[in-house]
Amino acid sequence: TMAGVYVPEINGLGRYPRITRSTNGGATWTKNPIDMPSSSSDQLRVLLTPGFLNFAHPGGRWPGPAPEVVLHRSTDLGDSWKDSTVLSTIDGEGSDMPELQGWEDGAGNTRIAILWRDTKYGASDFTASIIARLSHNNGTSWEPEQVLTDTPLAVRQKLALYDNIAAAAWKYGGFFPP
Repeated sequence: TMAGVYVPEINGLGRYPRITRSTNGGATWTKNPIDMPSSSSDQLRVLLTPGFLNFAHPGGRWPGPAPEVVLHRSTDLGDSWKDSTVLSTIDGEGSDMPELQGWEDGAGNTRIAILWRDTKYGASDFTASIIARLSHNNGTSWEPEQVLTDTPLAVRQKLALYDNIAAAAWKYGGFFPP
């Protein structure tokens, strides 16, 4: 099974993002007509794990308490969304730009890692702190937030996850190249 995000244009207007999916290795794709629970089309992240299509985004539309990072889960490839978990601390500070990765080990455990940019420790020129959270049970529960950066001057974070190893990278300095 494969899944992706698309933003349809209807009557010349961009619509809310939707899921496109394949259950035959990408030979054919079906576009879901149901809007996803987010309007932030450039910050949507999807991840397939056993039994779930996971979808992370900065809040802003049901039921996210914008601007926090929210994870939704679907058991039917996006026809409906059953769980909604706010992963960033609800503090009124900006949390955005999530990165989502997962890994299933040989013992049947599914680990999920998520990073995001968070302004609660300061921000400057589109930069902020990079925060991580990990789940060792397919998103059922999550470890507390971990601040990865020494100063709130990071942006463009990336994440990789393999077995018990999580690796993160980011750029220090302004959002735009010098």
